[in-house]
Amino acid sequence: MPTVTLPQFTEREAKIAGPLTFKQFISLIIIAGISGFVYLSLPRSFSLPLAIVILIGGSALIFIQIEKEPLYSILLKRFTFFFSSKTFFWGKGKLKTSLPSEVEIKKLKKDEIKTKRESRLKSLIVKLETKK
Repeated sequence: MPTVTLPQFTEREAKIAGPLTFKQFISLIIIAGISGFVYLSLPRSFSLPLAIVILIGGSALIFIQIEKEPLYSILLKRFTFFFSSKTFFWGKGKLKTSLPSEVEIKKLKKDEIKTKRESRLKSLIVKLETKK
């Protein structure tokens, strides 16, 4: 049976332009184009600082990684979490979607809270104390 070499480091993206991956390279070209367009279309006193801010901010979004995850991915996940509706599952087959302001918290008395674990625990305590 012939041996086959398996590719290693498949979780890393290939570098195409120096230390840049394909996504980083394309994103950098787009950001440079946007900042160039802003620089050329607006008055010079206003456009130069704005173009520099766009270029630095976009580069930070592309190159900064937190725990091997790009910054733009982290920010996108946070925005989708904060602005999406929260779905709560309670019981079998029931689906309720509500906003956090609509959630009502009800306090129960200690007598109303009974679980199987609690009753088993009480029976174990009785058995240990009475040694039956």
